[in-house]
Amino acid sequence: EPETRQEAAHGGAATPRIVTTDPVRARTRRALAYATGFVYVYGLGTVLAFLPAYGADRALSPRGVGLLRAAFWVARVVGSLGAGRVSDALGRRLVLVPAMLVMAGGAGLIVAPLGRCALFLGSVALGLASGASAPTCVGLIADHVSAADRGMAMGLFEAACGVSILASGLLGGYAAEAFGGETPYLIVGALALVWAGVLARSPRS
Repeated sequence: EPETRQEAAHGGAATPRIVTTDPVRARTRRALAYATGFVYVYGLGTVLAFLPAYGADRALSPRGVGLLRAAFWVARVVGSLGAGRVSDALGRRLVLVPAMLVMAGGAGLIVAPLGRCALFLGSVALGLASGASAPTCVGLIADHVSAADRGMAMGLFEAACGVSILASGLLGGYAAEAFGGETPYLIVGALALVWAGVLARSPRS
């Protein structure tokens, strides 16, 4: 029995998308996508919850804090543009592993005592990693779910992202209060590094 099949496009022609027919393999890869969504959204949630206060602690003016957040979101838009197409061509893993490494590096730059330039570069790196991960995770789910189940699978993915936003705020807030304002970003960096290793050992998709 073949492991993969091609789906037909709306006009009837075959598309390049390959959908796994092995149910165990499909579930495993969807689980990888859900977990990857949790990781990258954890970084996003940390930025949303703590970057303004952290920037103020680093003596940024209100305008500087606004620019710091803008740097993240501009980079996220740039990272998302083309990431899905690149992952179609090269494989999801070959986009997600570098994205996780960039996320870890960005978190390290944010907490490094290297001045405002490093703080902004770290924000940009986190935005790029988040933007590249989002469409690639969605593509990974679509690769391994039937058209009939795609809505449910995307709903589960969004639920994982929502849980991640919640966890980043709660855990990050506790960690910041107990150990200092840098701690939420150290958690992001460690989580991204660990997950990059997991994805690097996963089958090419």
